Amino acid sequence: WKTVLVGGLNWGGRAFYALDITDPTTLASAETGTNPSDIAMWEFTDANDSDLGYTHVQPTYPPFQGISQQIRKMYNGKWAAILGNGYNSTSGKAALFILFVDHSGGTWTDGTDYIKLVADTGPDNGLSTPMPYDIDGDGVVDMIYAGDLKGNLWQFDVTHSNPANWK
Repeated sequence: WKTVLVGGLNWGGRAFYALDITDPTTLASAETGTNPSDIAMWEFTDANDSDLGYTHVQPTYPPFQGISQQIRKMYNGKWAAILGNGYNSTSGKAALFILFVDHSGGTWTDGTDYIKLVADTGPDNGLSTPMPYDIDGDGVVDMIYAGDLKGNLWQFDVTHSNPANWK
């Protein structure tokens, strides 16, 4: 089990990152001499997928029933960060990103390390902060809802064990 922090750069950039904050003693690197790379897990940028825009994700605290709204267990058995693609991407699409938290760094492969579900092909669109929903209370996400810049509300069905069938 790990405690993972996932954050974005807002207008500062087109990237998400994950930090392993399980052991709080590793966080005070200036005091302990710990290398920041000891807690860095991965980074996902627009270089990995050009549909990623400026990463405006609203924090969802306090967590619902002790579970983060953005990091949730999926039907394929993996934990994932569920994120909108943000604003002003190169393509102008509205897309949902499901980034698997256990990614070991390096190259990101769509369909393996992350899933991208395009809601609208643009132009001039982007997906806001998504809200995962567990319909049956089993701790696994069933549906994900998110709005786009054009005023649409999107529903994503992620109830299949094979991510290729998520829509």
